[in-house]
Amino acid sequence: MIDLRHLRAAVAAMEQRGLRRAAETLSVQQSTLSRSIQELESHLGITLFERSNKGVRPTPMGLTFLRAAAQVLRNITEIIDAARKVGKGQAGRLTAGLCTSFASSPLRPILQEFLLRFPDVELGIKEGSRRQLLEGLAIYEIDIAFLLGQAPVDDCSLLPLWTEQIVAALPEQHLLAGRSQLSWPDLKGETIQISRRDPGPELLDLLKSKVVSPGDALGICQQDVSLESLLTLVGMGRGVTLLTEAYAGLQVPGVVYRELHDGTSPTLVRSSAYWNEANDNPVRKRFLTLLKERYPPWKPNGG
Repeated sequence: MIDLRHLRAAVAAMEQRGLRRAAETLSVQQSTLSRSIQELESHLGITLFERSNKGVRPTPMGLTFLRAAAQVLRNITEIIDAARKVGKGQAGRLTAGLCTSFASSPLRPILQEFLLRFPDVELGIKEGSRRQLLEGLAIYEIDIAFLLGQAPVDDCSLLPLWTEQIVAALPEQHLLAGRSQLSWPDLKGETIQISRRDPGPELLDLLKSKVVSPGDALGICQQDVSLESLLTLVGMGRGVTLLTEAYAGLQVPGVVYRELHDGTSPTLVRSSAYWNEANDNPVRKRFLTLLKERYPPWKPNGG
């Protein structure tokens, strides 16, 4: 096997056009560098340099070999640099799991900032239900998942992040559409279109906690469709639906959006990041550092 030390010595002698300057470049004794070149020539069975009182000059065969060797050394340097970047989380792949839109959520600028800081990171996005995303975390298909709420999950760590307002989507001809904002009791007696897909179940639980009291009944229509399809039903006058503000930019014919309030304050829900600590992807660890800079974990008594 050829020792890389020997290759570096010979290539340096070619590039510096002399043994003395090559030895200074590599911070070795000239005698050590000369011996490395001789050992390489002996191993190859060819003469790499013509030696004279004026110094050394590559032979035609040596020049061909040394140019190829220089490229090999550059490739090895690039491989080592790439491996170091991966080990430090500066390169590699980050797969984020989402069950809500992030087009207008705070996640988008955070991801953009992270990719600007580390352009060698490849970003993957996986959309799915809460169950699917948690399963993805368990088998390392997903590095970090962003879910509505902050309920603990077995074998997962979580970081509470931003809050979003809850919004009601109404037919534009609805009587409530004339108001600038709504309260939860305003929804009593309405037909509520809710998706069985995430975050529909979480929004349904919130609706029940805010509106239902003993003796109350809600007209709930659960549909196995996307939010876009629910909004289409709303635009057709088939009821109202709930969504987070990240979706409120969707323009659907016949639909208007109104904030839902608890008393004088808007109703807020929190999103959280979940990850599997057993997944030791360095990119995920570095991205989590950025998230914690933006949303420091809360500690009691300032501890």
